Amino acid sequence: MVDSSKNIDESSVFLRGNIDEELIVHNILPRLPINKIFQFKLVCKNWRDFISQDSFSAIYNSVNNPMNCYCHSSSSFYYLFDMNRVISSDNDGQNQFKLPQHLGVFLKGIPSIRGSTNGLIYGLCFHGAGEEIFVCNPITKQVVYVDKPKDLCTLALAYDPHNANGFGGFKIVGVFSHIDHGEKRYWFAVYSPKTGEWCALNAPKLKAPPPSFGFSLLSSFGFSGESSSAYNKGKVYYSFMENIIWFDVENEIAGIVPCSDIEGNHLFVYLPTLGVCHEDGNGGEISYSRVTVEGVVKIWLLKNAGGGDEFEWVIRHDVGLPVVSRFNLDNLPNMNSGSRGSRTAKAFFPLPYLGGEVLWFRVLHGIHRGSLFSINTRSQELNYHDLKCNSVWPFIPTLLSCST
Repeated sequence: MVDSSKNIDESSVFLRGNIDEELIVHNILPRLPINKIFQFKLVCKNWRDFISQDSFSAIYNSVNNPMNCYCHSSSSFYYLFDMNRVISSDNDGQNQFKLPQHLGVFLKGIPSIRGSTNGLIYGLCFHGAGEEIFVCNPITKQVVYVDKPKDLCTLALAYDPHNANGFGGFKIVGVFSHIDHGEKRYWFAVYSPKTGEWCALNAPKLKAPPPSFGFSLLSSFGFSGESSSAYNKGKVYYSFMENIIWFDVENEIAGIVPCSDIEGNHLFVYLPTLGVCHEDGNGGEISYSRVTVEGVVKIWLLKNAGGGDEFEWVIRHDVGLPVVSRFNLDNLPNMNSGSRGSRTAKAFFPLPYLGGEVLWFRVLHGIHRGSLFSINTRSQELNYHDLKCNSVWPFIPTLLSCST
């Protein structure tokens, strides 16, 4: 005879929430979106302590490693500096969340973000004593400051949370320049927080071909919100407008890859951007996004399957942009304030492409004013986002450990 009371008792125990805590913390929590992880720290002291441990960060990062799979929870977000908000690139309002504290509160001086790599944000801080490079973990509010060296053109951050040793496992890779027999050449140096010094590298000095439009070669620190560098699978990449410079951090080799399909496309009215697209499941590829004056969006992936110096451009998106081809930028909502001159000075830039069918763009309508809109490449639907933000960066909200 079956003891029904026993079944009832076991069911009531289950309903009361006495599920195996080992199952919860090791198998359920690591699979939740990171904004939910922040909320579950408030459930009880045990969960808060467990989620705060480096061991949980390692478990979470392993489960959500973009090297193993394409995971929206770890790879498809943008950080809006002005609003201190992280938004999902696929328009999922449920995946929006705010960081614990605005960067401007705990960074010294006036911060100017220059990029983001796997959960760390880096840039320049301007203060009375001059300029410093900063690298910070916006979740734990850890910061490292580095004096900006002379002749630095631009920089990138090399950091893999799955291989690095906590917060201090990053490397700053700087591109420097000098004039050699009337020609400008570029060389590399790396700063490691473990040594506290810049180390010149053995990579050969690069001579980049002059741009056809006469602008400066490197899109260095000039445009707020522009992603001029990216890091993926051991290499850093820098946008040269018509070329991409790459540098292998471990092997100290470097090279230049000409951008594909450049001539005749008038791409230089709107600056191109670099990003990392993780949708193919093999660790991601560098994405290169640009918009022509005719309103054509072109997004390419830079394939580097062999991991050496062999690269191949593959087109990912090639679509017309309704905001240009169907109506003028002035018809976008909430953008008609100010003088007539400021309205005609508007320009828009593609945000770094992170994958998927939704493309994001930033519209500038003033020196310190910007808005976001997106287009679905399948439906051609255009969405205006009432987010007044000037600095927008790709952001992987990885659970970074607190160790240095």
